[in-house]
Amino acid sequence: MFWHADNSTYGWLLQGFASSSNIAGPYTFIDATSPLGNWSQDFGMFTDFKDGKSYSLWSNGDRKEGRDVYLTSYNDDITALDKVVHRFDKYDLEAPTIVQTEKSYFALMSHKTGYRPNSKSFPHMFIILDNEANRKQMLLPSVPILFLGPGASRSLLAR
Repeated sequence: MFWHADNSTYGWLLQGFASSSNIAGPYTFIDATSPLGNWSQDFGMFTDFKDGKSYSLWSNGDRKEGRDVYLTSYNDDITALDKVVHRFDKYDLEAPTIVQTEKSYFALMSHKTGYRPNSKSFPHMFIILDNEANRKQMLLPSVPILFLGPGASRSLLAR
């Protein structure tokens, strides 16, 4: 089990990890760490149903040095993060999640407004595709696009 681990002042900004042989528990606490040495808030996970690879999505906080959203991959045992796949630099968004279809990946995020509703602001959407050939089939020049997965030779964030 993974979760956002923090204290009452929201100052730790960690990712927690516990394990159990049964989904109903009991769970054994393993660790709470700074992912790849960074802060973490609005932590989420995604497992690609095509290849079984798991990823973490998280914002690195509200501090001036932060305001990025990370997409990081897990090791094969899904016990630790192994690398940053992409960083959405200074987007200042939160609550990242990925929705996968047979043809595409959609990363959805919302503006940071704390606990205030942001009903007048639409979530940002990034379309994540396996390769550049898939992009040519879609005419979405204003949507940032990130290439990853099998056959991806590079990452391209187009605006």
